[in-house]
Amino acid sequence: MQPKVSVIVAVYNVAPILSKCIASLKNQTLRDFEVILVDDGSTDNSGEICDTCVQGDNRFKVFHQANGGVASARELGVEKASGEYLIHVDPDDWIEDNMLEELYGCAISETADVVICDFYIDTLPNMREYSKQQPKNLNHSTILTQYLDSSLHGSCWNKLVKRSVWRALDVHFPPIRLCEDMWVNVKLAMANIRFAYLNKAFYHYVRIDRVGSVTKGGNVQAGINAYEASVCFRNLLKDTNYWKTYVKYSMPWMAYLVLYYDAVSVENFKKEFKDLQYVSTVEWILRLSVKWYRLGQFILWIRKSLGKLRHRE
Repeated sequence: MQPKVSVIVAVYNVAPILSKCIASLKNQTLRDFEVILVDDGSTDNSGEICDTCVQGDNRFKVFHQANGGVASARELGVEKASGEYLIHVDPDDWIEDNMLEELYGCAISETADVVICDFYIDTLPNMREYSKQQPKNLNHSTILTQYLDSSLHGSCWNKLVKRSVWRALDVHFPPIRLCEDMWVNVKLAMANIRFAYLNKAFYHYVRIDRVGSVTKGGNVQAGINAYEASVCFRNLLKDTNYWKTYVKYSMPWMAYLVLYYDAVSVENFKKEFKDLQYVSTVEWILRLSVKWYRLGQFILWIRKSLGKLRHRE
């Protein structure tokens, strides 16, 4: 019998907290679902935890691969999935017991291709925020625009997607380490598919000591990640009606990361982010840097230095 839902979990070096995620999946009230755990070459004992925790539970399947990044692990999970619907869960998060049952029920009753729900942001132990994710309307174009202007979260973990639609639209995670989930959701929303919204939160997005964040770490890799993501979005959106929205809302912070870490050559920066100079709402230092890169970097260096001095005081 085909599972109603396939849950895909890309696992990498989350040994201290992985068991809570797996336990929340085991406790789901929905019948007929499967969980695909993909160990992405973990160097701790995350892979062993996957194997041990799922013993005797045939709803769970574990796959091990050499480290290829979260996009690669998610792609393998989609390939191995057999459910009617797909959803992704991060291994350092957890979900309420009724999440799959509620989302699947909504998908069936609304004959939806994608169901979006609210989520919780767990910021400190015993402290959480409620993130409302209600679209302005359920038109695919409106939802795509809201992904780009960040009024809707671009993650995959609060969205249940019909697997047949995913396959028909030939959706694949791009080989990038930043915003690969948002890219996938933008790709889906470019098609005239049917959306539904469930006015409830089930997912706990844990922001306490998140493991392996691609925008943290204080090194050039964060800037490289942002540059590669920007190139990927350019290839997807450049010749569409959504390009100006992307440039206005999404491109600036990617450009800022690249500039902050001096991650690429001057020529590549100017070529990739040249459109920013024509958007008056973009921070002036980014518009300046497109024309005079080194001057922009110098001003940014002064800003960072002053910030450090104030912090010491």
